[in-house]
Amino acid sequence: MGRLKLILRVGGVLCFACGLMLIPLGYGISPKRDLSAFNNIVDLGVFFKTGLLLVAIGAAVSVVSLLLPGKVE
Repeated sequence: MGRLKLILRVGGVLCFACGLMLIPLGYGISPKRDLSAFNNIVDLGVFFKTGLLLVAIGAAVSVVSLLLPGKVE
């Protein structure tokens, strides 16, 4: 059970982090941020719903991993 708990925890954190990358931060954070095509598309809000969905799934998977019995190896 410890291995499943570790896999769920890592998966939840990765899913949460990927979701945060897809949520627009707005302009003015970093001057070099405007040079990236990905950041320009994200700032338009194209991936906003996908980002929120990934954040919610990542948080839910992390909570499930905390509720599983056993300890992480």
